[in-house]
Amino acid sequence: LTTLTMLYCALRDAMPQEWFQSLNARVWQEADPAAGLSPVERLTIREEDVNFFRARVQEPGSLSSDFKTPQPKGETQERLLGNATKLFEAVGELTVEHRKILANYLTTKCYLVVVATADTSSAVRIFGILHTRGLELSPTDIIKSEVAGKIGSANRATQMKLWQEIEEGLGSDHFRLLFSHIYTIKTKERSRKSLEDVFVRDVLDGGRNCESFVSDMLAPSADTFEKLVATEFSDVDEATPVLRSLRLVDNSDWIPPALHFVERRGDSPDQLVEFLQYLERLAYCMFVTGVFRDRRVRRYIEVLNEIANNVDLKSHKSRIQLSTDEKSQMLDYLRGNINMKWARPVLLRLDGLCSDGVAQYQHNVISVEHVLPQTPREGSGWLTWFPEETTRENWTWKLANLVLLPRKKNSEANNREFDDKKHTYFGSGRSVSFELTKRVINESEWTPEVLKRRQKDLVGMLAKEWRLED
Repeated sequence: LTTLTMLYCALRDAMPQEWFQSLNARVWQEADPAAGLSPVERLTIREEDVNFFRARVQEPGSLSSDFKTPQPKGETQERLLGNATKLFEAVGELTVEHRKILANYLTTKCYLVVVATADTSSAVRIFGILHTRGLELSPTDIIKSEVAGKIGSANRATQMKLWQEIEEGLGSDHFRLLFSHIYTIKTKERSRKSLEDVFVRDVLDGGRNCESFVSDMLAPSADTFEKLVATEFSDVDEATPVLRSLRLVDNSDWIPPALHFVERRGDSPDQLVEFLQYLERLAYCMFVTGVFRDRRVRRYIEVLNEIANNVDLKSHKSRIQLSTDEKSQMLDYLRGNINMKWARPVLLRLDGLCSDGVAQYQHNVISVEHVLPQTPREGSGWLTWFPEETTRENWTWKLANLVLLPRKKNSEANNREFDDKKHTYFGSGRSVSFELTKRVINESEWTPEVLKRRQKDLVGMLAKEWRLED
């Protein structure tokens, strides 16, 4: 109904004036004093979106004018406006004759089929079946229909409105991810089946715990989840750099133990910071050393179980702590040739440590650049500082030889001489935002001795922060 309404609006705003009244009547009910009818839109959508939809889509001329208020708020309103605009553009590409044919077809050949059921469970089942023929439902759509069907009618509207508010606040991708994390927390395992097949059965006891799920479980989890992945724990400053660092890891498997810790033990800011520091170290150890997902997930689930069972996480036996071998292995990786998969997150963490953890960057692109080029030109000054190929190769891929840039890498600049590179490429005539890059600009030369000192300093900062030499 919403799509058909938008299509009628697009046709109305793109058609000759003589078609206006006929098409507008499909969008707006005309006034009829004898019948006691006032002019009103024929389709009324959700209360929180109705004014936006009326002003930006349903009002005559709204799609064809340059009037751009109100602005969309949230994912639903963005999609409403985006789809309506797309339909208006598509209609505009048709000839007037084809627009007339389309309008006539919609009015005389399209039908609304009403499917009625005797009870809610049947409605939920048919809802899922019908959607398999069109745009596939997301797992959370299916779970929502199951939960709604098991909530009493007196409470259903309130719970479903809260559900919608949470979903729009997080965005659909984060919302789906949250359900996966809730499943892991409640079952202490990663789902091997589709989430829609097991969530109500395993998390909500087959539907017996649906009545208060949204307000008692989903809402508080969503609030904590948003703090972990999008905002901050504003009253705990020490947690901010650690959380920013965790978000740079190439997976979200660390989130369930973080969520569960906040739920169970998050009242103390000091304990929260300490836990996040342990978690960050573990996450980066597995990230840097390339631990496979199954083993990584098992490790986090072991931490989950310890949180649930009130195990002392400070104990060296806790699975959130690194063993002596793991610390040694991580140091070896940091000292050796870096993997570009984890270079940028580690360099950003180092940059934060260099700036006392206060640095925060809004650059759309942050790239990693080698100072010493991978393939210096023959006769360049680089070969004076690094005459031996083995020495040059040894330092090219070390942390010490890397800097961060607030833009895409420039392949033409890779082989420039050091002075030229640091002033015209790294500096670019502007103040340099990254502390790591500033320190390179302050160097007068880039020799093996400089790199050796820098490598020791950088790895030393990480070792101190992550307590890798305790």
